[in-house]
Amino acid sequence: MTLAVDSVAYNSVASGNTSFTVTPVGTLDAVIAKVSMDSTSGNVITAITYGGVAMTFVDSFNATAEAQTTFADYILNNPSSGAQTLAVTYSDTSNDRTVAAIGFTTAGGADVEHVSTEKNNTYTTSGSSEPRGSISLTGETCYVSMSFVSGRSSTNGVTQLTNWKDRGESDIGQITGVYDYDILSTTDVTTGLSQSNSDQVVWMATAYKEGVVDSSIIPQIMHHRRQMQ
Repeated sequence: MTLAVDSVAYNSVASGNTSFTVTPVGTLDAVIAKVSMDSTSGNVITAITYGGVAMTFVDSFNATAEAQTTFADYILNNPSSGAQTLAVTYSDTSNDRTVAAIGFTTAGGADVEHVSTEKNNTYTTSGSSEPRGSISLTGETCYVSMSFVSGRSSTNGVTQLTNWKDRGESDIGQITGVYDYDILSTTDVTTGLSQSNSDQVVWMATAYKEGVVDSSIIPQIMHHRRQMQ
């Protein structure tokens, strides 16, 4: 198991579509896009591409608090190498959007596969200063990340838990951000965050694992990457 985070790029816009450059450190085997949308209409993404190639929908969650935030994950295996543009088009461009692009390397070009999702609405009626949840990894060795929105009014009002990393936060009148767990785990992972005061918070956590390498497609993958450079 050599699944590792190569790089993370984070972007936030108050309105309009999203487009920003992702510059990996090495040659990526997969990219995950984690999108948070201030939307009462659910997932309003009409197109999402990395390097001009459509990404695959993984899961979404339309929360019932904090301005009806919707979270969505998308993935692309075997992306083009080098710096690439991640572009997201929305049917409703009037509200805030944040996107984190997380690039991965694996053993021998293995795909990255979705394992499970935790959709946490527990703290929407009565808030908490220490909201907690858990994501099941079903015994797989997984990488875990979470998109969240907190009712706190400053990024100083939220803090990641032990062994979690802050991959980007934005103050949009409430706090939205992405954290990831710094350890590949086989046991269920505690999710959540710490807040300076009790407040509403919602999040979607997702777990991914390294897949099995199909040795028969390695020549095609390498050829594709050379062609796209």
